[in-house]
Amino acid sequence: MCTPVGHSLAGAILVRNSRFPFSFRNGKSVLGLLVVANLPDIDFLFGWIAGNPNQYHQGATHSLLFIVAVSVLAGWGYSRFHPTGTFQTISIIFGVLLLHLVCDMLGKDSRTPVGIPLFWPISDISLHSPVSIFGSVYKSSGSSQFIRSLFCWHNMRTVLGELGVMGVVYAGLKIIGKRR
Repeated sequence: MCTPVGHSLAGAILVRNSRFPFSFRNGKSVLGLLVVANLPDIDFLFGWIAGNPNQYHQGATHSLLFIVAVSVLAGWGYSRFHPTGTFQTISIIFGVLLLHLVCDMLGKDSRTPVGIPLFWPISDISLHSPVSIFGSVYKSSGSSQFIRSLFCWHNMRTVLGELGVMGVVYAGLKIIGKRR
């Protein structure tokens, strides 16, 4: 599973390398990107309220149904204020949300069931890559300790690994882009 840093960087790289008109100088746009890139992890909030932040993590919000629904709703909301570019907006939101799921599938996951329920509610099978590119994330299961538990050396190493992987991806895309 990725950290918010990894999810945010993956979303930023996708947006930066797309034809989507996006300004990294616009604070509202950047905040929107950060929210979308990390939105599937809203399930931590539901667990936090129940007393165990991990209780619902990597559940329904980590499914194709969720990201399609969010993409369409966000595109509809966007179209109410901007009459053009709705399909493009839906597409980029879908892509950023899908990258969240891909990054989680590529991270070490030791919690059962391992993986994410990509095809929920049609199937409860959890999918996970046999190869982990990203490290694991340590997080307490108690609401009172949850936030503090995220700031540990283990997670810092995971973030550094994500920075390295995303840096290589970004550099590779820049090199490919120059050859076109």
